Amino acid sequence: MKQEVIPATGHTPVTDKAVAATYTKTGLTEGSHCSVCDKVITAQKVVKKLALPKDGYLLTKSATKTVKAGKKLQIVLDGVQAKSYMSGNKAVATVSRKGLVTAKLAGKAKITVTLKTGKKLVLTVNVTDTKAPKTVKFTQGKKATLNVGKTLALKVKLTPAKAKYALTWTSSNNKVATVSKKGVVKAKKAGTATITATTQNGKKATIKITVKKK
Repeated sequence: MKQEVIPATGHTPVTDKAVAATYTKTGLTEGSHCSVCDKVITAQKVVKKLALPKDGYLLTKSATKTVKAGKKLQIVLDGVQAKSYMSGNKAVATVSRKGLVTAKLAGKAKITVTLKTGKKLVLTVNVTDTKAPKTVKFTQGKKATLNVGKTLALKVKLTPAKAKYALTWTSSNNKVATVSKKGVVKAKKAGTATITATTQNGKKATIKITVKKK
């Protein structure tokens, strides 16, 4: 039934506060009613739900989203505010302070949104690319020998040859041999260490380094 709007004369008006619209719920404009007889003085009007921006993704709970490499995705929150955004794999996808995700290379990245309430939401971004690495191998083979103090620049061969990739390097024994961010191994002392190169989408290659005394 439609509410009757009556003049304020002779009534004691009370403000009916406006309710902000969100992406999932409609809102209301400010109105008023009489505190004595409860008659409506100024009727509240319904405010439409907010419209998502282009490339916007409404994140209300932890979720997974597939995005093509090179594309962007704007994280949209509903009625809450973010304190920070963080990407767990920046080689795959980065995120700005305002929640704009940029898909870079094939793989998986977890974007953690920390709300001002302390609650955390996680958006797992699966980045797809036709030029994603399928295999990775060391051109030096599976074994190599170095004398203490010597270095070796490791190189990889990927399939497809024009694959878009980023590598993470690790050594199983840094006391024996270390490896730089560019894949340069340095022999530290006699022993063995396994060097692993991992692409941003999880493909791995290993090489066993044997270090000998001079």
